[in-house]
Amino acid sequence: MKKIQLLLIISFLSHSLYSQTSSEINALQELASTFPSLGWAGGNVCAFEGVTCDANSNIIALDIGNNALEGDIPSSIGDLVNLKRLYLENNFFSTLPPSIGNLTQLEELFLFNNEFSNIPIEFQNLVNLTRFWASSNLLTNTPEVLSSMPNLQYINLSFNEIEAIPAFISSFSQLENLLLEQNIIKELPNDLGNLSSLQRLNIKNNQIKKMPDNIDNVSGIQFLLVSSNKLPFHVLESIQDLSLISFDYAPQDSLEEVKNELLAMGAALTLQSGDESPNSSYQWYLNGETVDGATEKEYTIAAATGSDFGVYTCKITNTTFPDLTLWTSDITVEEDATSAIQLASIGSIRSYPNPVVEQLIIELDNQLRGTVSIELYNNLGQSVLHQQFEKWGNNFQESINVNSFDSGSYHVRVHINHFEFSKTIIKN
Repeated sequence: MKKIQLLLIISFLSHSLYSQTSSEINALQELASTFPSLGWAGGNVCAFEGVTCDANSNIIALDIGNNALEGDIPSSIGDLVNLKRLYLENNFFSTLPPSIGNLTQLEELFLFNNEFSNIPIEFQNLVNLTRFWASSNLLTNTPEVLSSMPNLQYINLSFNEIEAIPAFISSFSQLENLLLEQNIIKELPNDLGNLSSLQRLNIKNNQIKKMPDNIDNVSGIQFLLVSSNKLPFHVLESIQDLSLISFDYAPQDSLEEVKNELLAMGAALTLQSGDESPNSSYQWYLNGETVDGATEKEYTIAAATGSDFGVYTCKITNTTFPDLTLWTSDITVEEDATSAIQLASIGSIRSYPNPVVEQLIIELDNQLRGTVSIELYNNLGQSVLHQQFEKWGNNFQESINVNSFDSGSYHVRVHINHFEFSKTIIKN
């Protein structure tokens, strides 16, 4: 019975499409037989649901979206050469016929909510395309074929698995909407500010840490959506002066990346917050507890003891964005017993006298050669002195003037090659 109904539909189509070319008739016949649920029937093909014709009965739009269709799209769809709009959205298609590249008059192509993982190279012939909507698919790369479409005004690649945006995106002088939400993009092209017509940029829910240097050149941008990335306050401040109707910046994901650091007992380590804004305030935490005095963008463990190991995070607030709080990703600092043994085996370090009043003597006795960096940190982890010397032989001795320093406890950090030595001294 179904076969009889299908034959009747095809027969009816072949008698009713007298205004179209035979190739267009064949294309619609094959679509009707491949997807019977379209329910195409009747005497005037231009009245079929989803088919639009111009005054000369040329088929200029085909909309078979929102039908939950499955299977392969017939390659004969490429014979509908007068198409200006093709809508395939909200189906279960996984492949696109390369023959769509024959539709050189196409201006709009909607592919969203399917299962496409790539766009055929033949699509580079769609030079008149102005709107390309391919969100919610399985794309892992920005389709290179877009580089051949200079008239694009709208690109939507949101909700895919795209890792990078190529530089050619910056060349679209007519592009008004660039929508890239919910991908795994880490960086934007540095020339994105060349998009002189851009009005809306949506990069929400990615892994972006900075904005292009020339983004402020996009004077016409009105809608900027950057929330749920890894943007620090100094980056947000650099774009807040754009004349925006909508600026969506909160929340942000944790800054930087999750890190694991190995640190030998007595060695030094500086932790970075990743934020550079002069309007920011900082508080470092160790295992969820505040670290007293650790209120700078960096925190230095000058000479590691057992109490310094654990998970560090930094809370960052900013007067320019009072409704947003940033956190660094977890930095796990663990004891590196191997490094401690290695350091002990390559020689000795001496710092004397201790306590010291005026001149602190630093001595190294080992076979290392190169630049010796000497730093002093106060008990808040702040660097108060940094000097460099050259070590040419086994023995090294330098005198450091600490007469002007306040009385108290200091950590001496000596660095040469890849090795660090730390000692604690008392200044009287």
